[in-house]
Amino acid sequence: MTTEKTLKVEIKEELENQKEIKREENRKLNANLREVILYTKETCPYCINFIKLLDDEGIKFINKEIKQEGIREEFNKMVSLTGQGVFPTILTNDNYLIPNRDFRSMPEGIEMIKSIAHPSYENPPSNLKTIEMLKQMNANFRSSFENIQKDLSPLKKFIADIQKEIAEEEKNA
Repeated sequence: MTTEKTLKVEIKEELENQKEIKREENRKLNANLREVILYTKETCPYCINFIKLLDDEGIKFINKEIKQEGIREEFNKMVSLTGQGVFPTILTNDNYLIPNRDFRSMPEGIEMIKSIAHPSYENPPSNLKTIEMLKQMNANFRSSFENIQKDLSPLKKFIADIQKEIAEEEKNA
């Protein structure tokens, strides 16, 4: 084996060792998280991958598969509360975490679980949480409207140019 290939193999092994050390550190940190409940559907690929990621991170969880007896009713109560019937839905420390509402990617969801399920995390009072959520919704609406306005600018210019051309044609006719 050439020196270059040997060096590449050694570097790869070292990186894998460092990755495994980091994974074990994470597992130790995650061993003391509060209870995590995961509502899943057995045919959901996202659920399967999320479960694998939770296992990889050493996050203990209770998997409540929708086909299990009594789980459908429990899930329906959660849906009536959140308005979201999405899998997987996570419940930890009295907080529902729902994909595409609370997190966009699995790693982001894992980080939210680690934060909210951490033993030192205290839920803020409902009124403060509501105010902050309203502020965030307002910021999201503002950003969306700004993006729409930006997207419509070329169309507005196009219409204005056509109106100008029509006015000039009428003037010359």
